[in-house]
Amino acid sequence: MLARLFARLGQPAVIGEVVAGILLGPSLLGTLSALILPPSVGPYLGVIAQLGVVLYMFLVGLELNPARLKDRTRATLAISHASILVPFILGALLALLLYPQLSDRSVPFTSFALFIGVAMSITAFPCWRAS
Repeated sequence: MLARLFARLGQPAVIGEVVAGILLGPSLLGTLSALILPPSVGPYLGVIAQLGVVLYMFLVGLELNPARLKDRTRATLAISHASILVPFILGALLALLLYPQLSDRSVPFTSFALFIGVAMSITAFPCWRAS
C-alpha cells in the first residue's frame, strides 16, 4: 500500500516498502510489534530482508549502463566519492553527540568516530528512479 503511495508521489516503490517496514517494526511500535508478528519469526524475516537487499542491489546493477558512465567519468567519480564521504563526515560529526552517551573513556574518541563514520558510509546506498 505504501509502495503504491510513494510511486504516485514520484518515489521508488522500495522507499514505501522500507517505510512500511519501519512503521510495522519495533523501531516505531516497540513491544506492540510482537502482537503483529511473533518474535520467533524475526530470524526468518531477517534472512528475507537480507535477500531483498541483495536482490534490490542486483536490480540496480542491471539498470547500470556502462556506456553512459564512460561518457560522464568526472560526474561519476564526483558522485561516487561524495556518496561515501558525505555519510562518513556526517557520521563522524554524529559521533560528537553520541560518544558521551554510548561510550566510555576506555574507547578512544577517534576509534568511535571512525566506526560511526564507516558504518554510515557503507550502509548508505542511493535509491533513485532510472531516467
